[in-house]
Amino acid sequence: MKKALFKISVLLLSISAVISYGQPSLNKINDKTMIVNSPAVVTITYVKKPWYAFRFLAVNKFKESMPEYKAIAGLRQKNYHFTEDYNLFGGIYYWRSKADVRAWFTPKWFERVLKTYGKEGVVKYYSIQFQMMQ
Repeated sequence: MKKALFKISVLLLSISAVISYGQPSLNKINDKTMIVNSPAVVTITYVKKPWYAFRFLAVNKFKESMPEYKAIAGLRQKNYHFTEDYNLFGGIYYWRSKADVRAWFTPKWFERVLKTYGKEGVVKYYSIQFQMMQ
C-alpha cells in the first residue's frame, strides 16, 4: 500500500507540472525549472474494488463516466487509478478551489459510492501551495 501511495504521489507531482490554475505567478529558478504559485486543491479517492469488478470492466466504466466529470464545475482534471494490487480504485482530482471540492464531495457522493460498490469511499484532501515545473 505504501508503494502504491508513493507512486500516486509521484504521479501527482508529474501531472501537476502540466496544469496551471488561473493566473499563476512564476518564479524562475534556472532555464529548466520554475516555481508556480498555485492555490489549488487535489483530492484522491479510494474505493475497495468489488470482487466481480474485473479490471477491464472498471476501465470501461471509467471511460463511460468521463462526460459526467467533464461537466463538474471547478474540476480541472481527473485521473483514474488502481492501486498496484488492483484492490482499490478511484480518482485523482485537480480542483480550482476548496468550494468546488465541497460542492462535489457531499454526503450524497458517499451514499452513491456505498450504494454502487457496496463499500465506503475514502477521500483524501491536499492543498497545493505551489508547483515546481521543469
